[in-house]
Amino acid sequence: MKTTFQSEYLKLKSVFIKRPKEAFVDENLISSQWKELNFLSKPDFAKAEEEYATFEKLLTSQADELLALPFDPT
Repeated sequence: MKTTFQSEYLKLKSVFIKRPKEAFVDENLISSQWKELNFLSKPDFAKAEEEYATFEKLLTSQADELLALPFDPT
């Protein structure tokens, strides 16, 4: 059995991420769901992708492994 733990000071070994395309899907889905999901305002899909690319580069430089979560239609 593999033991899983979190650390606030050791090197990251593996990190699960969900890219905007898999989370938000597209502008149409964001437009139809953002209020229901209790966002304060409609997310900017293009900006989310841009910011996320920077975030992913940072994680790549700090973690041994990045694992991308897939799209979940539910």
